[in-house]
Amino acid sequence: MKTLFLNPNSSDTITKILRRQIAAQGWLPDSYEVCCLAGAPQIIGSLQDEFKSQALLEKHYKELTHGFTRLVMMSSLDTGFETARRLGGVDVHGFTRSVLAWHRSQAQQLQVITFDSSMTPLYQALFSMEENQSVVLNTTVMAFAPAAVAEAKEAVLDLLRKTCRQLTEASSAPIFIVGAVGLDLGEALRQEEFKQVIDPVANLIAHLQCLASGS
Repeated sequence: MKTLFLNPNSSDTITKILRRQIAAQGWLPDSYEVCCLAGAPQIIGSLQDEFKSQALLEKHYKELTHGFTRLVMMSSLDTGFETARRLGGVDVHGFTRSVLAWHRSQAQQLQVITFDSSMTPLYQALFSMEENQSVVLNTTVMAFAPAAVAEAKEAVLDLLRKTCRQLTEASSAPIFIVGAVGLDLGEALRQEEFKQVIDPVANLIAHLQCLASGS
C-alpha cells in the first residue's frame, strides 16, 4: 500500500512541516509521499477557499492519485474528503476525522482549540457528525485567523500557553490544536510542559496502522 498525504492548500511551509512530522513516525520512505495542491489557496481560511481547493482536487484527481492506494486529506476540515470519496479509486481518509476516530477508539474525549471564529460552524459540522459525536468535550476558538498565525507566531504561542494552562486545570482530557497551522505550535508546546497537547500526526498514523491491521 502506498499513501499520498495531500495538503489541499499550496503552502510549502505547511507541506514541509507535514513532511517532517510524518517522516518522524518511521514509515519507509517509498511507502508514502507528501505533497500540496498546486494553485490552491495558501491557507484554507474560508468557505470560498474550501470550494476552490475542492475544484482543483477534482480537476487533477486522477494524476494526483495515480500509483497510490490510499489518500489522506491533510487539513483541519479534511478539505476534499467528500470529493475524493465520490471520485473513488483509492482508500480515502481525512486528517481530523482520523484523529477523532483514534481517540474514540481509545475511549478518550478531546479538548479542541481552533483558529478563526468565522470557521467555527464548519468545524462544528465536522465534530457533530454521528461518528464523531461525544469525542469533542469542549472547543476554544483563537481570535487569530489561520493566515495571520505565521506573522504573529510568538503572540499566538503565548495565547496558546495561557489557554492550555486553563484547559489543563479544568480537565485531564487531551488537547487537540486543530489544523495544519497549529502543528508547529503544538510541537513547541509539547517540548515545554504541555504534555496534554496531542501529536495529531502520530494519532493519524496510529489510526491508519490500526485500520490496516484490522484491529
